[in-house]
Amino acid sequence: LLASETAAPSSDIIVLGPDWQVAPWSSVSDLLQPARWEKPVLIVLPAPIAFDAQRHAAALAAWLIAHVPARRNTVRFLVPKAGTTPLFDDTELIFQARCGHLTQRAWSTEPRYYNLRAEFDRPLNASLKSRFDRFALLRRWDFQNPGACVFDFEPVAELTTALPRTIEEKIKSDIYDATEFESYVLSFVAQPRTVGELFRELAEPPTVATRDAIPFLGDTQTYEEVLRLAARGLIAVNIANTWLTRSHEDDDDDAAYRRIRSRAFRSGPEQRAAQIGLPSAAGGGAVAGTTSPPVSPATTPGATTPAPVTPGQTPATTPPPGQTSLPLPPVTRTERTTAESNTISLIGQLEAWGITSDQTLTSAKVEFSNLTAQQLRRILQQVPSAHRANLEVSYQQPQTPSTP
Repeated sequence: LLASETAAPSSDIIVLGPDWQVAPWSSVSDLLQPARWEKPVLIVLPAPIAFDAQRHAAALAAWLIAHVPARRNTVRFLVPKAGTTPLFDDTELIFQARCGHLTQRAWSTEPRYYNLRAEFDRPLNASLKSRFDRFALLRRWDFQNPGACVFDFEPVAELTTALPRTIEEKIKSDIYDATEFESYVLSFVAQPRTVGELFRELAEPPTVATRDAIPFLGDTQTYEEVLRLAARGLIAVNIANTWLTRSHEDDDDDAAYRRIRSRAFRSGPEQRAAQIGLPSAAGGGAVAGTTSPPVSPATTPGATTPAPVTPGQTPATTPPPGQTSLPLPPVTRTERTTAESNTISLIGQLEAWGITSDQTLTSAKVEFSNLTAQQLRRILQQVPSAHRANLEVSYQQPQTPSTP
């Protein structure tokens, strides 16, 4: 009812099974496991979810924490009407589905049974089409307090093959805020970054509970929005070592967008490798950072000049007026997982430890075992070149027996 046989859906569709609350991915194909999500995901819930007047849904937020360790901002939920019997507890629906299956598949060679399939398919489809009345997605995320998570939700009419695309269009027109996206990107590109890094950031909800999530529109739609910012002269896009942004030769934003898009539009790995930066980067490559000269403190006539400090001696510090004691210095804290896990679960550990996305880490170590050199190369290629790191590897070196 949701998947078209002729056109690829704008989102991956996942219908959860009867064990959706404890083992949701056990009945889902390998291609649709969370570790392989690349597009927005439309999850069909088998049972209704309770939302309060402030759009909180503690049960749904707790389910996300337990079963979706990453890319939570790419998830849309198709929610059954309140009071609806859970899908796998609806005996009438199960009876119709079983009869439809038997007449169409198991007894397909028996014309007298096969011709009865419409009598079961018709009420089954009608019931499923009217079963769901809204979709929901994250607005605010609070890993430590699921009950404080806020969801946006919008009504849906009925299940059709056009519904996944309709949902994405409704998110773009009614929930997505282009001004918020613009502010986020301008802050993001203070130093040149890749489009892939932007996608990874937007696929996760903000870790600060007071900030609204920017709906993730998918790679292609998000890249189109990036190109429109470049067409307005707010940012620049680097494709094949050429920076592109608004030019004085462009008549208007639309003309600039057409010119930039014709040269900069990419897909897949090329799209993710594209760089984005401030307009000053256009024309001459990325702008090199400069170090400001040290500024001598201004002296006031009559003020006392601090006495010089002997090397190795700690200068005396006086608390500010009205403060009886100096603030304590930060304490270094180290967290470590107790067992090996996949990378998606490791991302979830950062949230479990209460580490926000904008927190600077003194150091971070990730240890792999039984990795090929090629796999390590691919991992290192994902790290921005601006970061500096040490590398240590251990491997077995074949020995050549010495000849007597």
